[in-house]
Amino acid sequence: MSPRPVTPGILIRQALALLGLSRRQMAAALDMSERTLSEYETEFAWPRQVTLMAIEALMRRAGRTADADAFGNRCGTR
Repeated sequence: MSPRPVTPGILIRQALALLGLSRRQMAAALDMSERTLSEYETEFAWPRQVTLMAIEALMRRAGRTADADAFGNRCGTR
């Protein structure tokens, strides 16, 4: 059985937990509305690759790292 793919929603929840940010703080750091972040987190909307890369950069600046493949082929955009 293959591992469950990492989705943008999972990555956002992990980033929120690892960085200790509220949704409001994370949305502000990513220059987006809290509603948009929530839509990405619940996968009601799908973020563009540039948004996923911004989340990865935010984690990197805080000294955290995401799964190496997290923002590549397993997520992508749809």
